[in-house]
Amino acid sequence: MQRETALGRASRHLVRALDAWLRRQQGIFVFSEDPDCIFRLSLAAAQAPMTFADGTSVAPGDRLLVIHFWNERLPVVPPGGPDLHWARTMYRKAIASLRLLAGFLQAQEELAGVRACGADAAGFLTGPALDTGAVFPRLGFEMLRPHAQAGPWGRFVEFWENLYSWMLVWAYNPSTLRGKTPWTLERFGLWISRATLLERYGRPPAADEAPAGEKVAAQEACGR
Repeated sequence: MQRETALGRASRHLVRALDAWLRRQQGIFVFSEDPDCIFRLSLAAAQAPMTFADGTSVAPGDRLLVIHFWNERLPVVPPGGPDLHWARTMYRKAIASLRLLAGFLQAQEELAGVRACGADAAGFLTGPALDTGAVFPRLGFEMLRPHAQAGPWGRFVEFWENLYSWMLVWAYNPSTLRGKTPWTLERFGLWISRATLLERYGRPPAADEAPAGEKVAAQEACGR
């Protein structure tokens, strides 16, 4: 294994320090100390309308809960890239985090007006498709791809957002970046309505539900 240089270690430290500062500026908070939780949250107002498959409509100004990955808690990708063990661990922790999120949303009266949860994220393009497989839809999220509608200014802003996303992955989980560059990132929205979140994750899982879903999703995540 190639040893990291002092400059590389210092650069990762700087990126992590910048990440911590930005979290404070954006009001990102921890909602659960459960060791399986890999999400943090912030509150935001919708900037554009959204319509979900379950009939939920979100209007500009409606309250949203924005999901942020808890980078320090994400499973470390093996040097050879994602494998089935990593994918199953990631899927299990995502399910646990969504159940914790559903419980938090139900318990906080001040969040009664939140219409949806999710985030604008960055994914790698693989040919014409985003490198997200079918995992996020399997979790109940719906994907929006605003890139095609973005004007020149929107694409300029998107470039810097993508570069920062790439830097975060490089700082926390560099094995994920094998063969990928910032230029192949595209931003997209991943959102789940409040109703769907509570219906799917606000109840205990069936006895055979989690293992079966975990196996299929792990295979999809690894392209197998």
